[in-house]
Amino acid sequence: MNVQQVAVPLSVYYFDDRPIAGLTNQVASCCLCTEKHCIRIQASPERIMQEFLRYRLQNNRLFVIAIFLRELPQKLLARLFGRSKPAKPFDFTTFTVLEQSKTEIVYGLVGRFWALDFGLEPVQNGDEFVRANEPGVAKLALTFCASETQFTTESRVYCPDWTSWLKFLPPGEKKLSKYLMYNGIGLSTARGSGTNGYVQRNLTNVYGDSRIDESGGKQYLKRQLRQKSEQSQHKRDGVAVRDREIASHERKRAIELKVAEYMDELEDQGVEGAELDEKVAVYREKLRQEATRDRSPKRAPQEAQSYGTKPDPFTKKPATPSIAPKQKPKSFANMY
Repeated sequence: MNVQQVAVPLSVYYFDDRPIAGLTNQVASCCLCTEKHCIRIQASPERIMQEFLRYRLQNNRLFVIAIFLRELPQKLLARLFGRSKPAKPFDFTTFTVLEQSKTEIVYGLVGRFWALDFGLEPVQNGDEFVRANEPGVAKLALTFCASETQFTTESRVYCPDWTSWLKFLPPGEKKLSKYLMYNGIGLSTARGSGTNGYVQRNLTNVYGDSRIDESGGKQYLKRQLRQKSEQSQHKRDGVAVRDREIASHERKRAIELKVAEYMDELEDQGVEGAELDEKVAVYREKLRQEATRDRSPKRAPQEAQSYGTKPDPFTKKPATPSIAPKQKPKSFANMY
């Protein structure tokens, strides 16, 4: 079996109040934030879990740099004010193993994750994790589940009050969590086989081709910027960008409304039967011809000029009429 390293973003945050699936149900009953991500791996569940447990986050340079930047303010303050030495770097050893089986493991963490020092509270087991409901302190549960050809991570955050919930909202933890898992677990996987709804990026270039995903989403960003610039240009020019099918449907609807009003008028006048149908058909055709004739572009018509022809520089332009100078009024002395 070829052993390859894979880097996959964990997920994005969304709010949910459903119970946590798997072993996490036994350690937390409700959460406000949750994220879930899956990837297909060509290995047995036991092999997947063994490789995951052997993985160390210190092998991920990006994670080490991110944690260093996250803990840099704390280290600077400790050095400036002569405080005690900061705690050891953040790692999986910081978490508490709440539950574990052959194919599933649940990590727990309690603290103020938005604080400089993370504000971690000691938790020994799952029972203490469930009972920890101190106001202003959040709880994080990470579930790693391995099944046939699939490895799933599920993270849930519980905030007991609005204070901790609002402090947890900043996106710093979200950006960091994108690179926590699935980087160098050591199992081969097919590119783009994740079940998150979008093609995963091969950040480690393990396939020997550096051109893979070299754009990194730049093409999508350029397309979005180009569309926004075109829309703003249309607004400045006063040109309404409308779909042709929608515009055609609106014209037909307007015609049918006028036809219905005309039919009501004829019925009020006592017209019935074939005569009514004939007049309605004539009126409808008349409206269609008017709609076709009135359809014209909003922009002013331009002269049709060939792009291959150039104006003759020696052609004399018609002389513009000069303005005659104003005559001075005659003085009374020259009149006699």
